Amino acid sequence: MRMIDKKERSALAVLLEDIGQSHLGLLELIDLKGQPALDKAAEIVLDKGQAAPAREAAPASAPAAPSSAGRGSARQGRAVSSELRLEEFQETVDLLAAYGVNFTIDFEIVRGLEYYSGTVFEIYAEGLGAQRQICGGGTYELASLFGGKETSSTGFGLGFDRIMEVVQMELSRTSPVFLAFTPDVKVQATKIAGELRKSVPLVIDVMGRSLGAQLKAAASAGANYVVIVGKDELDAGKLTLRDMSGGAQESLTLAEIEERLKEHFQGL
Repeated sequence: MRMIDKKERSALAVLLEDIGQSHLGLLELIDLKGQPALDKAAEIVLDKGQAAPAREAAPASAPAAPSSAGRGSARQGRAVSSELRLEEFQETVDLLAAYGVNFTIDFEIVRGLEYYSGTVFEIYAEGLGAQRQICGGGTYELASLFGGKETSSTGFGLGFDRIMEVVQMELSRTSPVFLAFTPDVKVQATKIAGELRKSVPLVIDVMGRSLGAQLKAAASAGANYVVIVGKDELDAGKLTLRDMSGGAQESLTLAEIEERLKEHFQGL
């Protein structure tokens, strides 16, 4: 991994040749970026007789950088073995695209810590010059090192000083709209949230909670409105807009909900 991180191509080529794995295409893989990189990874998996994901191509643009997803135990120390789970990684890529995140796939990025067991990522900001990374992290198995269960986790570290250089603080904040959805329409709900966020402040669940738990969270946060998305709503071409102050709800199109919410926020 250090050879990849430090771009030591010749040394890596020699190592792969020595262990009889030069045919894997690793050198080509780390030179590719975006969807071509993911396609190459799928090709390598197929060559090894594993199943590769059959999904739509994901857009590739600017920075964020996952590697292979995996699950491994940290009980043996920090050298955690990882597994190539392209189906799981493709699901993450699909959600990033649904959220409208500006990202690319880069198998060359290697985080400095050695306990990562899956996807790693880095986040960058404009206006900081060469030192523009403000966040980095990934998936790891770490709790077992301290006597806990083998628990898959995702963590990250923020560059506070760099963030303060580019952040613009809001002086006032209004209660956002909540979008609650059933698990089977997660990607569609994420796209709808992206559309509504063009007009109004909106919160969507990222914890995998049930629809009831999401509605409870919205009430606890003092939300005035909740947009409810389920398979029945999508099939009917209308979503449910619930007024949390009295519990009344209406079945409306996305355009109608957007207009109603814009009127609400303009009146605040």
